[in-house]
Amino acid sequence: MNTAWHNIRWLLRREAMEHRRLIMAPVLLGGVMILLNLLLLVSSLFGHGGRRIHFEFDNGSVLNMLALNLQPLGPGNAADLGPAISLLLLATLLLFALALGAAMVSYALGCLFEERRDRSILFWKSLPVSDGQSVAAKTLIVMIAVPAIYTAAALVTGWICIGIYIVPLLGAGAAARDLIAQTHLLAISGLTVAALPVYLLTLAPAVGWLLLCSATARRHPALMAVIVPAFFAMLGGLGLPNPVWHLLVGPILPTGFTRALSALGAQGGLGPALAAVYRPVTTLDLWLGLLFAAACLIAATMYRHRFTTLV
Repeated sequence: MNTAWHNIRWLLRREAMEHRRLIMAPVLLGGVMILLNLLLLVSSLFGHGGRRIHFEFDNGSVLNMLALNLQPLGPGNAADLGPAISLLLLATLLLFALALGAAMVSYALGCLFEERRDRSILFWKSLPVSDGQSVAAKTLIVMIAVPAIYTAAALVTGWICIGIYIVPLLGAGAAARDLIAQTHLLAISGLTVAALPVYLLTLAPAVGWLLLCSATARRHPALMAVIVPAFFAMLGGLGLPNPVWHLLVGPILPTGFTRALSALGAQGGLGPALAAVYRPVTTLDLWLGLLFAAACLIAATMYRHRFTTLV
């Protein structure tokens, strides 16, 4: 069966085998974070006679969860502990978001360029696999597979790290139901999953541009990827219209997710937070960005098909 989807599935398997580090990196990062938190907790408890967790986790005027005496706790402590515990989950999500960005940029810039540099493109062109299918498989990897793996690893790691510190608090009399309710852990996790598709749609122009640079650059795709946005950044500094910079660099910061967290904290409801997450879908900028991304992918496919240049 030589259908397009059949070929893409095999190309996806090939990408997964060739870039195993993309799958192993978030797992290793999560394992290191869990191990470090365990070591910090054990060393602190042993260092203070098993009665005090002494690490600093400052949150302004909020009670410092990691500097709390493990004495019997009252129901009112959950309201103070909640923001500090939720910050631990948000810090984990931020770390994995930075790692995800680095992984996406590295893969997108190298996936098409490396095929020309090691001449493996000649082998793939000898197979009944079209250039469009090859580009589509790489796009699915960088836009769906890698973000899904990193998001799942981030949530699992965050919950385990939170559990490491909640278990001693439960032993000191804290109620698990009160802690989870005050921390909005379920809401934050749900927002993370809900915001991922919208965030990836906003990143599509940047990913498409990186893949185009990977397909066309003769020597240094990263340099090519930076020069054009930098040029338009100079134009923006002069007060001139700057649409390319707005499409490529503006959506990188997850402002929709941060607004959703603010709505969740201010109103305490999941509805307003979800509305903030999905607000970019109703804007013209997102759809213009998707058109730009599609144009970049089409151009990368056409260049790969007509002007294959070995590096």
